[in-house]
Amino acid sequence: MLKGTVARLLIAVTVCAGFNAALTFQNAWPSLWVAPGAGLSVELLVVIALLALYLERRPAMGRLASWCLTAFLFLLIVGRYFAVTAHALFGRSINLYFDLPHLPEVVAMTAGARSVWEILFFSLAALALPAAMLLLIRWGIGALARCFADVSTRRLSAGLATAGILAFAAAFLPALGAVSKGFARPISPVYAQQVEFAADALFGPETPDFLSQPAVEPDVATLKGADVFVLFLESYGEVAYRVPEISADIRTRADQADRSLRAKGWYIASGFFTSPTFGGGSWLAHSSFLAGAVVSQNRDYQLLLSSNRHTFVRSFERAGYRTVALMPGLKLAWPEGQFYGFDKIYDASTLGYAGPAFGWWTIPDQFTLGRFAEREMQVPDRKPLFVVYPTVMSHMPFTPVPPYLPDWTRALDPAAYAGAARGPVDSLGDWKAARGSYRRAMVYDIALVEGFLAEEAPKDALVVALGDHQPPGIVSGAGATWLVPVHIFSRDENRIAAFRKRGFRDGFVPAGGSLGDFALLHRKVAEALK
Repeated sequence: MLKGTVARLLIAVTVCAGFNAALTFQNAWPSLWVAPGAGLSVELLVVIALLALYLERRPAMGRLASWCLTAFLFLLIVGRYFAVTAHALFGRSINLYFDLPHLPEVVAMTAGARSVWEILFFSLAALALPAAMLLLIRWGIGALARCFADVSTRRLSAGLATAGILAFAAAFLPALGAVSKGFARPISPVYAQQVEFAADALFGPETPDFLSQPAVEPDVATLKGADVFVLFLESYGEVAYRVPEISADIRTRADQADRSLRAKGWYIASGFFTSPTFGGGSWLAHSSFLAGAVVSQNRDYQLLLSSNRHTFVRSFERAGYRTVALMPGLKLAWPEGQFYGFDKIYDASTLGYAGPAFGWWTIPDQFTLGRFAEREMQVPDRKPLFVVYPTVMSHMPFTPVPPYLPDWTRALDPAAYAGAARGPVDSLGDWKAARGSYRRAMVYDIALVEGFLAEEAPKDALVVALGDHQPPGIVSGAGATWLVPVHIFSRDENRIAAFRKRGFRDGFVPAGGSLGDFALLHRKVAEALK
């Protein structure tokens, strides 16, 4: 009798340990894999207590009850995986309402970089893994139920689980706060948060706070017809200058660009600002700066597009500028262009790139600028230009990086790109290589900005080059800020002095802390033009 009880206890402990490991694991950064975590799962204690209570009243575990507990544990384990992975790799909480609409695009891009056999393998794995998990969890629930058929095993387990639940509850008392260190973070609040996200998106206020402050209009007349360029450098974040493993080459290249541009008469002012997004969601940063409102979630973005909010684009349009959006990553319709008020949108097809594809986004950024110069800047008797250009070559996964061509006369020549590494991303799963790829992409971006200013930009141009957000957590690491560099370039020293008065510092390499959010950046740029 005693031997059977001990055996049942050992089985119960083994199964519970397996479940606890599946509910407390952490992300094995930087990867999609997991590593063992620490602490007890209070949700597992609840499952044990409920199972014991159920079997106190019934002689055996029913099929429906077994599958209900199986589904509950399955959802907890899946929720745990996505919660810890999103935080580790993207530096933010998962938001199903925000993220799910973009999943088909991510799947399509990933499929485009894989062979048919790889797609078939991953498709089968996507079906087989959840099925195997469900069967394994169901087996574990059945094993526990058989062990709990013994009264002493059941009641001892129920007592221990109840004591654990009470200890978890007691940890909320100030005097017993240290007890919480013995427990893993619960997963149930992750699902509660998803409900909150969806409710806020669907039923939140029609006129949210972020639209309450009016945008500040620049005094475009002070520019005297000078062209204005806004270059959003994809994934250009603070880590480019403050993570030693990444920053050495980038700082060296930025210092070189600083000296070169100053020798050509350019003045430079830089600073850090707080992006409204992290690791992705570039459109939130673009709209926040252009409209002067902190747009931090997709619902806010949709509300902005349905409003009559003033934007920089409209200001320059009313002042007689030709407003142009360079969108090499755009392969579908873009109704947002109507809200902003662009006269012309150059998408992937309009740019007419005939060279080799570089990764998911195909078109080298230098080609895009070269094509723009050909079609817009070299037109005789043209209007002054206001240009918004989100780059694409430094988009995750940051590889392959096209060659930078010192001779800009070759920027439109497909043969100039033919000999470089290109095509599908061969090392998409090599997460540990992400920092090296990111570093090379950022060096390319800095060379691109320097070359454009030195070789193509009009002498009287005002250029704003800024990051849209930090790179994902696989590059930035745990606890990274949301800061991004912002650079102002002009050959008018008085113009740069106006930015210095607003906290910017001389030089290409930014320093100091945050000068504010993107709404404040909008205000500072507008005020500096007055």
